[in-house]
Amino acid sequence: MTCPECGSSHVLDGLLQGYSNAVFVEKSTENKLRPNAYRTTCRACLDCGRVFDLRIVSTGKRKVGKDRH
Repeated sequence: MTCPECGSSHVLDGLLQGYSNAVFVEKSTENKLRPNAYRTTCRACLDCGRVFDLRIVSTGKRKVGKDRH
């Protein structure tokens, strides 16, 4: 994998994480006690700092992509 910004091969795979995880929350559920939230993965370039290729992934009962079928 190379960085789409600078072409560097110094790329890391990771998760967006904050105090209690950074997640994608489905619109209109954000203010509910249990919002529809998905774990978020991404890649980051060590040379230019760009974060790219953000994706939500399956967790528990929340299935996305090929896991939905």
